[in-house]
Amino acid sequence: MMHHASIDRISAATSNVVASSLTKRDRPSPQKIRTFSEDIFLVACGFRAGHLIDAIGIPVETLELLMNRLRKDNTLGFETVIFLSTYDHSQTFAVKLPTLRTAIGDEWTTFIPLSPKSRTGSDTFESAMPTSVEVAVAGLMSLEHPILPVHCTLNKMDTGSLVALAGLLLEYPVAYLPIPRAIPDLQPAAVDDDSGSDFDVLLSGVEMQIFSCELNLSPTQAPHGFMKFSCPTVTVQVIEARHEQSFTEQIIARWNDRLSLVPASGHISVRTQTGTFERLAL
Repeated sequence: MMHHASIDRISAATSNVVASSLTKRDRPSPQKIRTFSEDIFLVACGFRAGHLIDAIGIPVETLELLMNRLRKDNTLGFETVIFLSTYDHSQTFAVKLPTLRTAIGDEWTTFIPLSPKSRTGSDTFESAMPTSVEVAVAGLMSLEHPILPVHCTLNKMDTGSLVALAGLLLEYPVAYLPIPRAIPDLQPAAVDDDSGSDFDVLLSGVEMQIFSCELNLSPTQAPHGFMKFSCPTVTVQVIEARHEQSFTEQIIARWNDRLSLVPASGHISVRTQTGTFERLAL
């Protein structure tokens, strides 16, 4: 089973830190703290390279206090974990640097450029890691243990690069690289609008496969969802044509190999469904 003693200690530390630094009105519920603790435990033990902290509402300053507290317990694995925020602190990730380094070396993530012309998904193609993402990753990889900062802030990035970087940090098999609407005579460097308006129609109405990945530990315990992403059906078909395993089998095999890190006696499952969206959530 998942290491409940470790999660209990993370949960207790989180509860203590938020109680001492946030007003009662701003404190997350005990259930949200527990789920958050499970999520960042999976990062700390190396099961995941990164997790987007988007469901608990803890300010960056409080997260910094929490990381300092967690690193005092050297059995939890947070010595090589940092909190990583966008330049405006609107999004924050927990990132395990050694696991991220391995994931990048595996070339697990495929970058798929998208433009407002991507109406069918059939015109998507693979791309190398964007230069801006390479620069951000190089900065992370240059950080040295045991003097890792508890929190780092990314330089300002265009929306497309940030979406691609998030896909890499979360180890999505496919990371979108949105490309702004082409405007004649406009130099790429001048495109610095983070409103996202150019991306509203990306893959609108395109058939998508939605993958929900879960860690199943026991018949009596609810599965823990650790990753959910979508991919155009035609892109899935292209990827599957290159491998002996199906897309789902590739995902299961990758994370089954990490179960010993949890540690857990269980299995990985992937639920899939097909759907279309009026607007793709990036």
